[in-house]
Amino acid sequence: MISGKMRAVLSLLVLFSLAGPAGAGTEVSLWHSYTNQPSGQIHFAFGLRNVKRGLFFGSCGPSTRSLQWEYGLELKGKAREYAKENIELKDANFHPVPLDSGNILVDDKKSTVQIAIKVSTNGAAQNFIGNGTYKVRSKL
Repeated sequence: MISGKMRAVLSLLVLFSLAGPAGAGTEVSLWHSYTNQPSGQIHFAFGLRNVKRGLFFGSCGPSTRSLQWEYGLELKGKAREYAKENIELKDANFHPVPLDSGNILVDDKKSTVQIAIKVSTNGAAQNFIGNGTYKVRSKL
């Protein structure tokens, strides 16, 4: 005979095994601007992260998202197109990531940002993992 607790645990296991694969997505977050001091130049900053969605159990308990990678980007000036010289890319530990080439396009009307840059890794140019077009969800 199976106890009530064991039946509940088995039911949950069956439910989770029937669930589909966790979806993944890359998103722009915390789009904001500020004025750099003392230059007075406007800067736009935002986060770019890739997450898996589903039910995950980690050291802090259950969660519905699992972070895969994350970067911070800063755009210098107010423009529609930003060249490599006006883009600053930092990894999740706030270390600068060297850029090789590319640009970022901002479309205020569509509220999108298009990233098309190459990073320099061990002296070789590689496409940035976050290249693509993204909807800007939060503007401050």
